[in-house]
Amino acid sequence: MNGQGLYGCINLTLSRKVTLVPSPLPEGESLRQAVKWISDRRLDDASQRLSKLIEEASVRYDLSPLETDFLWRAMSEAAKK
Repeated sequence: MNGQGLYGCINLTLSRKVTLVPSPLPEGESLRQAVKWISDRRLDDASQRLSKLIEEASVRYDLSPLETDFLWRAMSEAAKK
């Protein structure tokens, strides 16, 4: 399940398991869509480089520098778990 979870956290699906990232989700539908898009790509092919996916999502969903920075931090933390 992807999307916003309890207490403003992000639920990310990576490698077929749900990981709760305890970071507040900034406002903006484009950021939510980017998180979902990256998670879906990783489910399709876990060997895809996270850095490439984040860069592509940033352009695809026209993320601000702040949103892109949040995405880097949140996705990197989720990938470590």
